[in-house]
Amino acid sequence: MHQIEILPLEDSDFKLLSKTRYFFNWNDEANQEAYKLVLRGQNDIQGLVSIERIPSEWRIHIRLLTV
Repeated sequence: MHQIEILPLEDSDFKLLSKTRYFFNWNDEANQEAYKLVLRGQNDIQGLVSIERIPSEWRIHIRLLTV
């Protein structure tokens, strides 16, 4: 079993996010709420999710998701 962390995506992370590896142009999500999945104690990003909160509907919309 692996210990994971879900952390906010930082501005410095965007330079590491190639479309070849993560399937989308994540720079388009720079102004969105985005998170990264990493193995505890490591820096390599294993997955990404960009979300949009819609409080009037009590829901969260997943804009992009990749692993």
